[in-house]
Amino acid sequence: MTTVSRARFAGSYYDSSSCRYPDIPTLNSDLDIDVAIVGGGITGLSTALQLADRGISSAVFESETFAFGASGRSGGQLLVGFNESTADLSRLVGSQAADQLWQLSIDALALTRDYIGRYQIDCDLQRGALTLATHHPKQRQALIQNQRALEEKGIATQLLEGAALRDAIDSPQYSLGLMESTSGHLHPKNYCLGLARAALSRGVQLFDHSPIDHVQTGDSMRLTRGPHRIRAQRVVLAGNAYIGNLVPELARPILPVTSHIIATEPLTTPLIACQAACSDLAFLLHYFRMSNDGRLLLGGRPGVWGRNEAMSTHILHQRMCQLFPQLAQTAIDYSWGGKVAVTQPQMPDIRRLSPNLWAAQGYSGHGMALAGLAGQVIAGAVDGDNQAIALFERVRHQQFPTHPAIRSGLAQWGMLWYRIRELTGL
Repeated sequence: MTTVSRARFAGSYYDSSSCRYPDIPTLNSDLDIDVAIVGGGITGLSTALQLADRGISSAVFESETFAFGASGRSGGQLLVGFNESTADLSRLVGSQAADQLWQLSIDALALTRDYIGRYQIDCDLQRGALTLATHHPKQRQALIQNQRALEEKGIATQLLEGAALRDAIDSPQYSLGLMESTSGHLHPKNYCLGLARAALSRGVQLFDHSPIDHVQTGDSMRLTRGPHRIRAQRVVLAGNAYIGNLVPELARPILPVTSHIIATEPLTTPLIACQAACSDLAFLLHYFRMSNDGRLLLGGRPGVWGRNEAMSTHILHQRMCQLFPQLAQTAIDYSWGGKVAVTQPQMPDIRRLSPNLWAAQGYSGHGMALAGLAGQVIAGAVDGDNQAIALFERVRHQQFPTHPAIRSGLAQWGMLWYRIRELTGL
């Protein structure tokens, strides 16, 4: 087996295949605005678009470039539901609220497709998601339970095994698959940049390379960006795993966890004939799909030992060769990573922090669709409609220590513990 220690090309596949970056300035003066939005990913841009629909002006401030975070370098999977099971969600918030939240997750997919159609965003949208179980009896049983839960929510599914599964995906690792067409996948960076262009066309002010240094709460919000002052009636914090310590209260419910992706050279034979977004039931799950130009994009959390890019690439290459032995001699063209904000329970943290301050974060791997929904939920709350945000505020998240070393240790050892459980069947 060939060992790949580093990708041939630096940066992400999405960077090399993205559309032209919009003409976005850096903030170089003071500014007065109705709503200031911190974070230039899907959450912030969706909030701005939804506010524009309501006739409310806004400005979005990004510390790097738009689509810099997970919004522009994730696996691109558009998934229905949340990372909590329907049963656990009912225990968390009650059956009625759980049903309403599930409907919102379905609405999130519809909203994503509406954005793509309304603003003519070219982002390689595909329908279909395939969840996979190995030959382990517990995984097969869990997949059948997942099918029952989805069918109860009105999501049409199909179980695949044997020849039908081999026709869908060419991997000996899996014995059972659950296909549904409500979910799907897309090119995340092109989608996010498409939202940025749409926001500009709606009169939203966008500023990149404009990190916000401080947020002062009160009747009138004040933000600082270096020597410049921003006065806003309301503020939305949409930085997710990259929000830092701008508002310390936001750090406690999330653990920023590193996720990594590799992309092969273009393949002559497609490994995923069904063209679905694929993921499996391992705790340190693998998620993968075919790109529009025939590459396998495979991602996961490298775990305790994936502490740098070279090691993470090596670990994911080993996993790829386990899942697809026929790729042992295939070159890895791209390798990249980034932070994902994980919560416990694994539900988004969407809430109002003070009378004129809102935040959304912690999508736990489901952000490609849920981040757009979060923008819709927060824009409604900013405009006085609190029905949807009240559902998310019913979720009580665990609070983590804020010391960086402790937070990093919790994330790493948590992954190790669940990996041990997975391997030993505990």
